Amino acid sequence: LSADEGKKLGFGLNACARPEEDTGRLLLHSISLNDSIISSGGSAAAQSRVKHFILQELLQAYPSAIVEEDDKGYIPFMEPIAK
Repeated sequence: LSADEGKKLGFGLNACARPEEDTGRLLLHSISLNDSIISSGGSAAAQSRVKHFILQELLQAYPSAIVEEDDKGYIPFMEPIAK
């Protein structure tokens, strides 16, 4: 999903920086916890799209998301590693 596609669906760039109220997780946290998106079981094309979205869209819009902690103190990708 490109930034332009996201805007058409009603998502602004600030959606990358807005934490979930219940968990304090950013979009990047949620992506990192989604096994079907992150696991190597997905197709190469799907993995490429996810990688492109994270690196070229999400982190470009909100670079500090990579170091923002959620309410449990986890930065993105650390919770699944810690489990």
